[in-house]
Amino acid sequence: MNTKKTAKLFLIFISGLATAQIGINTPNPLDTFHVDGGKDNPSSGIPTTDQQSNDFIVTKTGKVGIGTTTIGSGHMLEIVGPTNQIPNIQEASADIYMIPGSLQEKSTLRVANFQGKETQVTTFDGSYTGTRGDGIPYANLGVYFSNGDNISHELRSTIGGSHYFVINSRTITTMTASGNVGMGIVNNVGNLAPVSTLDVKGSVGGNIRALSSGTVADNDFTLLVQGSVSLPAASSANIRRIYYLINDTSASQTVSGNFRLNGNIFNSYTLNNSDGGRGISVQSDGNNWIIISKF
Repeated sequence: MNTKKTAKLFLIFISGLATAQIGINTPNPLDTFHVDGGKDNPSSGIPTTDQQSNDFIVTKTGKVGIGTTTIGSGHMLEIVGPTNQIPNIQEASADIYMIPGSLQEKSTLRVANFQGKETQVTTFDGSYTGTRGDGIPYANLGVYFSNGDNISHELRSTIGGSHYFVINSRTITTMTASGNVGMGIVNNVGNLAPVSTLDVKGSVGGNIRALSSGTVADNDFTLLVQGSVSLPAASSANIRRIYYLINDTSASQTVSGNFRLNGNIFNSYTLNNSDGGRGISVQSDGNNWIIISKF
């Protein structure tokens, strides 16, 4: 082949690349770049769903399709495939796409067909501010989540540095910059800043059970003592732990353990039926069970 013919063919090839669609393993590329991994697409027309399952396509606007050549309106990435290819997506196919944010939102990621619903996660750039029920401004710093049942989860931060986890406009947990944690705050109204390390605005629950023998367990809280029982050895493994023990019989019952009261250390305590004697609360200092109250 002479030089003139080679140059002419090269120019034709370059011109084709500049103006045509590129297909790999297919004579019928459907957009700017189209790969048919299975080499099973027809020479003309749209491939079937099964034929598209091994395709990869990039459109002239930069949209990407994996397992499909048809990308939905507003989608930048569309994936169709078995669930084991996309963890945590429970349907046979899924649409994952980004939508542009408003003036308040930075961006939103949406997953369609997640258990038959649409899930969206919206990130905020900090410019969005609102007002809680008590008039203190806040900024949404984290994510907004909606699962199709009008359930929203938000992470908010006030100008003063407190952070709030909110479900459907109800504040569930609060944490201040100093590490104080608040729980049970209702409808964003009232004193929202916890003033103690743990500040619970509501009822508090603890495990309660009857024990007639054996050793008090790690997950116990209130014990209805019905026989001779023992406290676990006070150690670094249970330091600061608190137990409540109360006599639940008409007879006196003995609790064994390393007790400390008024500087004195003793190995057992008897619960009787008198006021101030039928129950005690103890707390571990890592070495002994300190009797902190009698009732």
